[in-house]
Amino acid sequence: MALETFPTEDMYLPDVGGVTEEMKPKVNTAGFGDGYVQRGPDGINSIEDSAQLRWSTLPRVNAVFLIDFFRRHKGSVAFYWTPPELNAVQGKYIANTFNRGFSHVNHRQVTATFLKVNDV
Repeated sequence: MALETFPTEDMYLPDVGGVTEEMKPKVNTAGFGDGYVQRGPDGINSIEDSAQLRWSTLPRVNAVFLIDFFRRHKGSVAFYWTPPELNAVQGKYIANTFNRGFSHVNHRQVTATFLKVNDV
């Protein structure tokens, strides 16, 4: 099955300042009785990359589209996404959490966490 691409049109860009990237190293640790600790990376892709995205005043129809996109992928089916920064590289992500809020009669708030996946 071909992977979908998360929309990059202006109407689906997150708020200015609405993207926070987190890089979390995965580390194996072995502690010894004398206080000595040995650490090493956990696997080949030992840094977990994620991004928290926020859209605070989306028109209702655009919010419905995003939530449907996330629901369709069920937190397990990857999609392509390019972070909105200069010279960003497209990667494979899942939306492992997403939320919808109501800010106005015709506008919605949407937040999502994208987790980069390193599968084939």
